[in-house]
Order: sequence, then structure tokens, then C-alpha cells
Amino acid sequence: MLVIAVNNLRLVVRQPIMLFTTIVLPFAIITIVGIALGSSPNQVTVGIVANTAADPLGQKLVAGIEAAPALHTTVYATDADLDRAVRRGEVVAGVIVPSGYGADLLSGQSTQLQFVTTPNQSTATTARAVISSVISNQVIAVQAGVFSSTQTGRSATTEIARAATLQSQVVTPTVTEDSVASPSSLSLGFNYTGPANLTLFIVITSLTSASALVLTRLSGVTRRMYVMPMARSTVLLGEFLGRFITAAAQALVIIGFCALVFQVHWGDPWAVALLTATLCTFGAVLGMLVGFVGKSTAQVVAFGPPIGVALGMLGGCMWPLDITGSIMTKIGHVTPHAWAMDGYIRLINHAGGVAATLPDIGIILGMTAIFAGLAAVAARRDRTA
Repeated sequence: MLVIAVNNLRLVVRQPIMLFTTIVLPFAIITIVGIALGSSPNQVTVGIVANTAADPLGQKLVAGIEAAPALHTTVYATDADLDRAVRRGEVVAGVIVPSGYGADLLSGQSTQLQFVTTPNQSTATTARAVISSVISNQVIAVQAGVFSSTQTGRSATTEIARAATLQSQVVTPTVTEDSVASPSSLSLGFNYTGPANLTLFIVITSLTSASALVLTRLSGVTRRMYVMPMARSTVLLGEFLGRFITAAAQALVIIGFCALVFQVHWGDPWAVALLTATLCTFGAVLGMLVGFVGKSTAQVVAFGPPIGVALGMLGGCMWPLDITGSIMTKIGHVTPHAWAMDGYIRLINHAGGVAATLPDIGIILGMTAIFAGLAAVAARRDRTA
């Protein structure tokens, strides 16, 4: 059984398209789509141009914007760099802090900050509200400090610092949140593209690796193995094991890559391992079924990836099922992809454990059993064997 599995792995590795779909393509898609969706669903990306080299108040304003939990900030050197980043969608919006910002505040003169965005950025309103709040907090302390300085004759800088200290000691009212709808489990960025592409490419790789089984069948190797003094189930288990190891190796690399490079916290390791092993089992069985019914390697290579992509689209690997209607969501859960994505999202976003993923695992195993039965029937009826 192990010899059959190793020989299958050799056949898979020798195919350039398999190396491409197994290693290069998943990492490229995870990187591109993850960056496009944003690394954090809870933060708005904004740019800052800070002409505040000798301006303590300007520097404090920039520090306050950077410290805002709702914002993810990037500093740009010039106004043109910020404009270009906004137009390209690298940041949702940007703010330009002019030189002399602090001096104008201290002297009571009007100062103007420039907020840069595009008309189609709906989330720019959130960025502007947060930035305005940071500015207001600073201006309140400055106004109080300047007023105290004019009344007492003490240094404006000292009084502004004293006002800021007193402001930080004021107890603000607490606002509680009462949600009237179920929260979405969606997490964009790499927390979504990681498991989505893991699920997608395990199935695509398994479908494509079926070409190796077609090759062994058509060349008569499978038929010769059947006449050897060993059980037919040993041959089938060897074919299964080769495909399972391929899928598991790919899954391990993708999980490690996302965790180390993109800081994806996959959740409970035992639950992740069990869910991934279940998905790899399904992929291996599906690959065997396609391998036993395929009539040529060219046919499998040509039709395997499109079928895998179509299943991924239905199952939420291309876009979240949360944004589709209820009918499409139900149709999507006909595929194992949707159940696997539900499990991964539950582990990543809600810190679930093994028990939380057992329903998803059970359904995927049920689908696997159906396809395993079909693969066994196809193997028994295969005339080339």
C-alpha cells in the first residue's frame, strides 16, 4: 500500500501543472486577494502626510490618529504620494497636516487640514469621524490651555499640558451596544482568503492529481497490480493514501504560510487538524472517483480545475456566502466547501474547538462516504483494470 502511495506521489510531482497549482497559484491568490480585501475587517486604512518636523502639537495629532483603534495608518512623504495612494485604493482616505499647524493653534489663528478621498468610498465617512474626534480632543485642550495662559500669565505650553492631563482624568459616559440582528461571522483579509484558498486548492489539486491514476490505468499498471497476490482493497487504499498525502502536504504548507507570513490565527490546532484531514480525505476520494472514470489524462487536466473552481464559487471560496441570498446559501451547502468554510470561520473568528466543528466534519464525511462508494463501483467496472 505504501509503495503504491509513493509511486503516485512521484507521478504527481513530475507533472509541472501539479507543482504550479499546488505551490505557486495558492500563494499568489492568497496574497493578492488578501491585500485587496484588507488585513483587518475592523480597521479603516488611511494615509497621513505630516509636515510637522518642528511642530510638537502636529506630532501629537499624528500620534493620536495613528493610535486610533479604528484606523490603520500609513505615512506618505508628499501630498502627491497620498493622492496617488487614494486613487489606487491603497488607502480609503488621507489627511494632510500642514506645517505651522501648532503655531496657528497657539496664536488663535485659523488652520486647515486637508481630508483626501474619492467620491465612491463609503467608509471614508468613518475615517473622517475618527480623525475629527482626535482633532477635537486636542483642540479642546489647546483652547483651555491658551485661555488659562492669558488669564494667569503662565506658559501656554505648560497650561496646555496641564489641560490635557485634566482632560484625560475626566470620566466619560459609557455607551452600551444592543444588536437587533445576528452578527455576521465574516472576517475579510487573510483570515478569509487563507481558509478559502486552502479549501479551494485541496479539491482542485485532488481533481488534477487524478490524471496520475488515469495514466496508471491506461498503461496497464493497475490491471497488473490487481493480479498480484494482494487484496483489491490494498490497491485502492494505496491510491487513496497517495492522494491524501498530497492534499495534506499542500494544506500544511498553506496553513503554515498564512500563519507565519500573514499572521492568520487558525484557532484550536486539534480542531484545525481534524477539519483539514476530513477535507483532505474528501479530496482524495473525489480524485480517485475522477481517476477511475476519466478516459484520458488530458481530459482530467482540462476539466478538473474548472470543476474545482465552480464548486469553490458555490461553496463560498470566491466570495462569502454571507453576501448571497438564502437560496444561494442553501445551494452552496450542497458542496463540502461551504461546510469546511463554516468550520474554519468558526475556529478563526469565534475561537471554537473540536466540538464546534463536529457538525461540519460529520457532513463532509457523509459526502466522502457517498463518493467513496461511487469510486469503488467505478473501480470495479473499470475495463482497463
